[in-house]
Amino acid sequence: MPLLDDMATYLASCTSAFIVAKGTAGNTVKSALLDRTPVPDTMTALYETGGGPPNWVFGSTAPAYETCGLQVLHRSTSYAIAHVRAHSAYVWLGGIRNQRLPAAASTDCLYLDCEPTSPPFTVGPDANGRWLVSSNFIVRKERDD
Repeated sequence: MPLLDDMATYLASCTSAFIVAKGTAGNTVKSALLDRTPVPDTMTALYETGGGPPNWVFGSTAPAYETCGLQVLHRSTSYAIAHVRAHSAYVWLGGIRNQRLPAAASTDCLYLDCEPTSPPFTVGPDANGRWLVSSNFIVRKERDD
């Protein structure tokens, strides 16, 4: 499973506060709703960002592990709600160590770690006055084939 699907499924399994939204086409929404499906004022979006070089292991002909970047952006009309959700995701994702995700899938992927690069921080309000709070991570995982 791709990184964003795994992380969205993991966050949704941690609490009912994180709901994985669906677009009209049935695709899991991580970064944008291109089909103009209405979205709530309070929501969490996942973005894949630049990572680092792959990791090779002795005797391999291809990289064994990927180093990916992940941004988790929380939006709400209330700064407090956006920050609480950002901190929750920061703790839950930051606790991933040598874990297969998603745990219920037969094609699970080994995540070596999900390391926060900083505590949650405000990005400021969006054009509609909703607060944006971000947390960023470096994720090391098995390579997708």
